[in-house]
Amino acid sequence: MKNSLFKRAVATVATVPLALTQSLTCSFAATDVTVPTAVAATESSDNSFTLNTLLHIAPDDSDQYSDWNYNVSNALDTLYTKGKNKGTLDAAKLFDSVSSYAGQYEDIAKAVIAKVTDANYEIKKNGDIILTAKVDDVAEALSENVGNSLGKLAQDLADKYNAPELANIDFKSVKISGSVKVTVESSRLAAGTKVPVSFEYTPDETKKPLGPEATVKYAKEKLAELKQKAYDAIEEVKDHVDVTAAKKDVDSNVARYEKALNKASNAFDRFLNANKEGKFDSVAKLIERVNNWNQLTKRNKQIPANGAAIAANEKVQKYFTKAKNFFNNHAAPYTLDVEAKDLGEFADKLYGIDTGLTKGQGTFIANFPEDEFEALDAYFAEKGEEVDHENTYKQLIINVDGSKIKESGFTVNVKVKRILVTKPIETTTTTTTEETTTTTTTEETTSSTTTDEVTSTTTTDEETTTSTTTEDVTSSTTTDEETTTSTCNFFNYNR
Repeated sequence: MKNSLFKRAVATVATVPLALTQSLTCSFAATDVTVPTAVAATESSDNSFTLNTLLHIAPDDSDQYSDWNYNVSNALDTLYTKGKNKGTLDAAKLFDSVSSYAGQYEDIAKAVIAKVTDANYEIKKNGDIILTAKVDDVAEALSENVGNSLGKLAQDLADKYNAPELANIDFKSVKISGSVKVTVESSRLAAGTKVPVSFEYTPDETKKPLGPEATVKYAKEKLAELKQKAYDAIEEVKDHVDVTAAKKDVDSNVARYEKALNKASNAFDRFLNANKEGKFDSVAKLIERVNNWNQLTKRNKQIPANGAAIAANEKVQKYFTKAKNFFNNHAAPYTLDVEAKDLGEFADKLYGIDTGLTKGQGTFIANFPEDEFEALDAYFAEKGEEVDHENTYKQLIINVDGSKIKESGFTVNVKVKRILVTKPIETTTTTTTEETTTTTTTEETTSSTTTDEVTSTTTTDEETTTSTTTEDVTSSTTTDEETTTSTCNFFNYNR
């Protein structure tokens, strides 16, 4: 054993149980840090990761926290030593979900995603996971004549103002190329459950890495350059084009991109300045709150009503299956044996949910029923204790530290804890009292007197004298009478 925003944030929290396992599929790491012996000894006992193994807490665990991080670290250390530490990702398949959520910008998103190449992952010697990708010629993608692209804008300007020259605005000359790098410090799983995740974009022209906020600023600058290209093209045909009107058309189109970038930029401050909290009886109640807010704010978004409904969603199942298959294809001999419906059912078991977002610190705490009573009862019975089933349960605790979200990223901390209540086994003592019976025999003597009366008569001439002689004859009759006295009465008397 080892020694031991709010609206959107809350919407994300609603699907945390579903995201937990998907996150773990990406957190495959190796480490050369020594892990506790008792944990390491179980590494090869089971190569299957199920929801139960991730939530398992041994009865004799010293601090009653799950060892999921050690188990994952051990398994992935094995993968590293077997040389399975590098691979290529299919960017098109990996990001095809992005375009489906882009709405009116779906065609543009597809064009930009097509410019993402050389997507790779690598497990470094220290155990960190590095995801990289190359982004080439984004301006070229934006120049395509699709949807609300700048290329479509150019063609519309040419048609509207009868200026064919505008159809060929040189947006492509704006260089927007670089590399993306995401670092998951999964080496820390060997010692704990906190995993920092950082993001950086490095433009080809400067070779200087940019964090999340700086990347958004860079995108705004590039958008301004693209806008200026349109302005310059309009100025070149000002002799036969209404320059003011044409520039307003450009402003209107570019404003959509500016709005999206400003929204992203403002999200950092909203996240860091938020002070919100919420309490919910269940995931269904949490989702209901989010959906009500979406209706009030005219957002055309509704989350499925509960965990099971989310898991049954076609897109969720599709991308969960992709994530699972990716893990299983790359992590042999280890397998992830969890289905989306398992996570949906688990989410619906959560209760007593507390959520909060305070100055960049996000929290999600939820209780769920204890599922290992049989092992607990057996273990504590040997110690002369019994487990209080009514008051023993588990908790899922997720903390997100986003205090550095502008500069680099965030840190995720996922814990599974048991709230354990035990008590001494009650002993019942039976006392037997012996009742003593004492028998006393009393001889009662009754005296009766029998009188024999003898009459003697003497006769004289003048007088008759009668004398009576009485003889007392006394006889005794003895009667045996039993008197019973119990131990409760010590004062019997003889009658």
